[in-house]
Amino acid sequence: DDGVTSPNKRFVGADASLLFDASGNPAVAYQDSSNIDLIYARKTATSTAWSTEVLYGGPMSMELMGTASGFYISQGRRNNTAYISNVDVDFSEEGALLLNLTVLSKDLN
Repeated sequence: DDGVTSPNKRFVGADASLLFDASGNPAVAYQDSSNIDLIYARKTATSTAWSTEVLYGGPMSMELMGTASGFYISQGRRNNTAYISNVDVDFSEEGALLLNLTVLSKDLN
């Protein structure tokens, strides 16, 4: 998603966190605000394109219930593993707001 081309316009980049792997290649964790997902993008020396994947999130129902991810993102690296933390927003069956800290790991090899 380049953020411009229809029909896939999405608002991306909120709460971005950048790190570099051991070879100096960038990796960015950020929120896709349109889908409220945590996205991970990487660029390696062997590719001219960025690869992206949804690391965490969940479908929103018509009542706007479901997991919203990608808030307050931070990441750090140990050896060849990135550790990505973010806050998820969810609701209990009774409608109470739930905030969850999630830490995920991503192999940078």
